[in-house]
Amino acid sequence: MSQPYISDAKYWHERAAEARSTAKLLEDRKAKRQLLAIAGKYDQLADHFKDRSKARTNQLIMLRGRAEMLREGQEHQDAQHPLRSRYPQLAAMQIATYPVIAVRIERTRSWGDLSVGATNE
Repeated sequence: MSQPYISDAKYWHERAAEARSTAKLLEDRKAKRQLLAIAGKYDQLADHFKDRSKARTNQLIMLRGRAEMLREGQEHQDAQHPLRSRYPQLAAMQIATYPVIAVRIERTRSWGDLSVGATNE
């Protein structure tokens, strides 16, 4: 029996939001942390299905370059907001204390039509 919602990114983002809402109600810190971790896994599933859906369009790009660890500085600070925006479960974490990997892009390669609105189907 097919369950189409299982591979729907929106479904998993909603489960993540429910888990985070429930975690706010918990007083037990360990249980709260575990539930927030589950919410994070739900967000990862949503991202997986969103990325998988995008990959079906045969629009691919490869970026090559050097990686650099940023432990402090303006660029390290500037990286925090996009991460928190993409992964809401990071809001409760002290991610600013961890290094960020910056990739200095040196070459790109693409396949398919990458123009806005292109589907390549």
